[in-house]
Parts: sequence; structure tokens; C-alpha cells
Amino acid sequence: MKGYSYSGITKGAGFTPSAKMRLGTAVHEYLLEPENYNHENRDIVVPLANAVKAELGALLPFLDTELSVYAEFENNGLIMPYKGRVDMVRTGKIVLDLKVSEVPLRNSIPYFGYDRQVNGYMAATMSDLGMIIRIDPKNARVEKKMIPKDHSWWEDQISRFGVPKEIY
Repeated sequence: MKGYSYSGITKGAGFTPSAKMRLGTAVHEYLLEPENYNHENRDIVVPLANAVKAELGALLPFLDTELSVYAEFENNGLIMPYKGRVDMVRTGKIVLDLKVSEVPLRNSIPYFGYDRQVNGYMAATMSDLGMIIRIDPKNARVEKKMIPKDHSWWEDQISRFGVPKEIY
């Protein structure tokens, strides 16, 4: 589907995932899409995924996982198509975004703009709560951070990429 995603706006097309990004993908697959997990790096992936499972407890079965979303973001008479892939969501309630990273959230959120990414997911799923869950691949410690609702960055993107409603 056509649409603007956070990664598409900030990274552009054609970037190559790093080894660390591939580890994150493996943890996501083991935890959220086990049918896609290829069983590589089990000695690292399984303990990380199990630490996240332990943290989420009984909530996990009530979440939709790896949900592709599409929305039309509107602001000041402009419309911009949006697309994203949400790690975990209870639509209309909460978005949870999983990060596998050695970098604490106090540093990675402002550097990578994870709050902006989560706010896009929140807007597309009409959810008022967002949370980033970071699992440290070195020690399997889990860190969580609530993300306040703030769509101002997305409103700026609508001004850049949106088209007038009447011609959309």
C-alpha cells in the first residue's frame, strides 16, 4: 500500500538492516510471529523473548501482534496516507513497541525518534496510550517507558507530504 511510515520518512528507501537490527527481528518473530522464526541464535533470542513475556504477563494474549495499519492522517485541510506495522496493540487502547537495544530509552528515544514512531501507531489505531519496551540483549533486562500522546510531528509531516482533501 502507498503511504508514509515513520521509517520511510526518516530513513528513506533502501537501507540495509544491521546485525543488531536482525537480532531484534528474530526476537520479534520468536515472540510475536513464531511461525516466521527460523531458529537462528536461539541461545540469545529465547531468553530475550522470555524476559519480555514475563514482563507482559497475562496481557500478551489480549494484544494483536505485528498488525499492519493504514490510515489517512488529516490536518488543516490536507490528507496524508500513513502506513505502519505495530508490534503489539489493543486497538483504541494501547500501543506497545518492542526494541532490542543496548541503548537506554532516555538516549534512544530522542536520538531515533521512537516517540514519534509510536505516536504514528497511536494515531492510526486511535489509541491514547503508548509504551516502548526495551530489552537489553546483553543481560535480558527489560525497561519500559510510557509515551505521551503528541501528534505534532505528524502534523508537520502532513504539511510536507499531504494533499488537499478536495483532490485526494
